[in-house]
Parts: sequence; structure tokens; C-alpha cells
Amino acid sequence: MMDMSIKKLLREVGRTASFAADEAKSAMGNAGKAVSNTADLAKANLQLLNLRADQEDIFAEIGKTMYLLNSGALKNDAAQEDGGEAGLKINRLLMKAAEKQSEIDYYTEKLAQRKGGRSCPACGKKCREDDAFCPSCGQKLKSED
Repeated sequence: MMDMSIKKLLREVGRTASFAADEAKSAMGNAGKAVSNTADLAKANLQLLNLRADQEDIFAEIGKTMYLLNSGALKNDAAQEDGGEAGLKINRLLMKAAEKQSEIDYYTEKLAQRKGGRSCPACGKKCREDDAFCPSCGQKLKSED
């Protein structure tokens, strides 16, 4: 016959082992969520980086178009309401740049929400919730009201 103190000890060891297994399972689940969250943040940061690069390419094309227009290599028909070929091209590029900015703003806000704060839409730096302007670049921040 087994001593009562040994039975009690074995029951206690069993409960402790069960508790430890449950905690390990919970920790593994939390680690999986953290890895998934980190991967999602990395994807969003990469998307933001690509959008900013695309926007910079558009700005470069606007600058090139303005240079060609100024040098006379590209004709601007001031008599036409839309500015002719150059005016149409610049307007199209400006619209593309604005679309990219909207996407950049979306991903910047999405990242800020995931990180538990808010970020500047211009430079991406973290800002306090009560900041009216970005402390890094001076960009006016949208009010949360």
C-alpha cells in the first residue's frame, strides 16, 4: 500500500505538470501571434517603402517634364484649356502622386494603429496622440476629433 503522503505528492506533481503544460501551450500560442504580428508589420513597412519609392519616381518624372517644358523640348499649348501635351502629362502625374500619397497615408496609419500609437504621414516617425505637428518634420497631423 502506497503511503498517503506519496499519493498526495504525486497528485500535486501531476497538477503542476498539467499547469506547466497549459502555460507552455499558451506561451507557444502567444509566440506564434507575435511572429505573425511581426511579419505583418514587416510586410506593411515594405509596402510603405515601395509606395514612397514609386512616389519619388513620379516626382522625378514631374521634374523631368517641367525641365523639358522649360527647355522647349516639350511643347505647351497655352491656347488649349488643358495646357496641351505637357499640361495633360503633368496633371496625370500629379494625380498619380496624389493616389500614392493616399496609399502612403493608409499604410502609415495602419502601422501606427498596429504599433499602438500614431505616425507622421510625411516621415513615418512616431508622434504622441496630442501632437498637432510632427516633432521630426513639422508636418501638420490630422486631428483625432
